Amino acid sequence: MCEDLHEDSFHILFHCQVAIDVWSATNVWHLISPSLNQFDNAPDIIFNLMQKLSTTHIELIVTIMWSIWKARNVKLWQQVSDSNITILERAKHLLKGWRTANHKQNLVSHVITSDNPSTSHQNRDGNIRWRKPMRGRFKCNVDASFSNINNKI
Repeated sequence: MCEDLHEDSFHILFHCQVAIDVWSATNVWHLISPSLNQFDNAPDIIFNLMQKLSTTHIELIVTIMWSIWKARNVKLWQQVSDSNITILERAKHLLKGWRTANHKQNLVSHVITSDNPSTSHQNRDGNIRWRKPMRGRFKCNVDASFSNINNKI
């Protein structure tokens, strides 16, 4: 995003000035920066944060990381530079959608467990778990990427 020749996930998420400005604007940089002194790669920093922080902070940090990475991809593939405000608004919108969907799912699960326990997708800890589809039904997850340069899918 900043035209650094050694741009990797560690740089993009935690060392790039764009990322630092975004983290600072959301008032979470003070939660992230101590990990930079302990670790020198993005996965270690992310896992360390997940072990130390509250669920609310983790949700915020993960959605911001996703939005920063999205900004990187938009610049790489479409040659468009997202502003810090765009990065933050996209993360805010994603987090709001996540929380709304999660809240609705919990309400639906409560109704399901109250009305018909045999159709419940909740385990005893209250977490919603995947359940095998009914007989004769199949679940299919699909993911794809497209490369204009290589003309491949």
